[in-house]
Amino acid sequence: MQTQRILVPWVLGLGLALLTLALLGRTARSTTAAPTAELRVCPAGPPTCDYATVQAAVDAANDGAVIKVAAGVYTGVSARSGVTQVVYLSKTVTLQGGYTVTNWSAPDPGAYPTTLDAEGRGRALYVGWGVSPTIAGLRITGGDAAGQRGYAAYWPEEYDAGGGVYVGGAAALISRCVIYSNTAQWGGGVYLSGELAAIRESALLSNTAWNGGGLALAGAVTVEVSGNLIQGNVVQRGDSWVNGGGGVYLEHSLAALRGNVIRRNRAADQGGGVFILWSRFTVTLVNNVIADNQAQVGSGMWAGGSTVHLYHNTLARNTGGDGSGVYLTPSGPKLPFPFLAVMTNTVVVSQAAGISITTGGWTPPPHNTMIMDGVLWFETPITVSVEGGGVVTVENQYIGDPAFAADGYHLTARSAALDRGVDAGVAVDVDGEPRPGRGCDLGADEFPAALQVSKVAGADRVSPGSRLTYTLRVTNTGAADLHARITDTLPAGIAPGRTSGGTAFLPGGPITWTALVAAPGGVWEETVVVTAAESQTGPLVNRVEVTTEEGAAGGARVVVNHAQVYLPLVLRDYSAACTAHTAALVLSTRRMWCRWGISSPSRPG
Repeated sequence: MQTQRILVPWVLGLGLALLTLALLGRTARSTTAAPTAELRVCPAGPPTCDYATVQAAVDAANDGAVIKVAAGVYTGVSARSGVTQVVYLSKTVTLQGGYTVTNWSAPDPGAYPTTLDAEGRGRALYVGWGVSPTIAGLRITGGDAAGQRGYAAYWPEEYDAGGGVYVGGAAALISRCVIYSNTAQWGGGVYLSGELAAIRESALLSNTAWNGGGLALAGAVTVEVSGNLIQGNVVQRGDSWVNGGGGVYLEHSLAALRGNVIRRNRAADQGGGVFILWSRFTVTLVNNVIADNQAQVGSGMWAGGSTVHLYHNTLARNTGGDGSGVYLTPSGPKLPFPFLAVMTNTVVVSQAAGISITTGGWTPPPHNTMIMDGVLWFETPITVSVEGGGVVTVENQYIGDPAFAADGYHLTARSAALDRGVDAGVAVDVDGEPRPGRGCDLGADEFPAALQVSKVAGADRVSPGSRLTYTLRVTNTGAADLHARITDTLPAGIAPGRTSGGTAFLPGGPITWTALVAAPGGVWEETVVVTAAESQTGPLVNRVEVTTEEGAAGGARVVVNHAQVYLPLVLRDYSAACTAHTAALVLSTRRMWCRWGISSPSRPG
């Protein structure tokens, strides 16, 4: 196993820190408001609930209110401030779907869908300037931004934006929503502009636009996009200078994209999965899967004149045009921004070209740079293509089969990506499962480490002054080598003894070892010999705990009875302990003991 350590660029830490502080600030503003009112919405209206429409509840609410919406389809648009939508939201409230008229306490949006359907007559949801609402558990569909305007980055009010959801200058949190079958010129599913916002654990499906089929971010947005499925969105060829970002379009924005699956999206021109333009702020992508997207240029991702940091991303099977996983270029002669791309622990699979770097035919600005550390290439005939110059550095690269599972991105035990990553300071993977600092896997997924721990005593009973032998065993049942720390906490009622390696130890307290336990099937074993104290009268309880840098852990415990402990006392004091530790309890008329089995690990997380 090869391990390397790199210093994560300070910009990543600064950018995420600022984003986190801003989100906390937004939350603090909401939670410090006056006591909130609860308003209930259902299709039947009063007296079953408070209101028959979501808009009526919003109009009646004060800042800080919680609006609970029961299952049903809510239609009917209205015009407010020159725009048309099902719900116009200009207050700091929580809008939560997934309730029933008999259960207003525990929402379940999957079982009880709450749908805002604009029926093609306007947007489904408009969020106005300067508020901090939470929108959760809704299905948002049928939105059409035709004639609504709203794109306000470099050509204000020129294009229609945000078919399903439009957020203009609001610190909105969108969580666990399904946003599907909406259309606009910019941001078919969602358009975000202006201020802090976050989209978490949502699905953006089958939306259509000229730019940003699923999601468009424009105009100095500070946004978090995390844990989402962005799939099946389409960018059509329209009357704009670019038609890009089948899944995500990001322009002049500070953003962090973490743990998203961006797949099966299509763009007429650039960036089948992700399109990034003129982002002099740092755009960070961590633990994303960008797979099976299509475009003419930058099938997976296109970035022009931007600073992008990518950590633990998987780019796979993106097709069309140049077939590149990532396409990097300066922004052009009018805004001559160079690009800076830092890519760490990447998996690139089945691309015509892995990384394509070009100046686009004009004189490039200085300092075009790509730094790549830790990459697995597979079925990618051209790994890095450079046209027109630039500084390119690639280190710790490998060629091999990632051996994906059936879903096309999770790793299996025979993957060539296992254990080859450098330490990028990323603590979890795309599923939120732990990553080790050393020996992490390449790409978005971390294959789980696993181990078994056992401890066996040489006898089930011990007399005062007699010797007792413990055998400890750690077995690596996973696919990655484990850097283990084994701690054996000895009982107090023993005299000094020695380990099998000859090391003396004091009575009672812990003994600690560190060991490399190789995969697969590697075993670490140690024997500890102790002497029961002459004054020892009760059972000797001995436990071993194992932790690893890779995240796997386990433990085992063994109880050895004193020779003078009688059966009734043993049954009263220790049978429950045996059962609690999944031991097999063996009883006879003469003695009792715990037969401690091997603990079975579960997938971390």
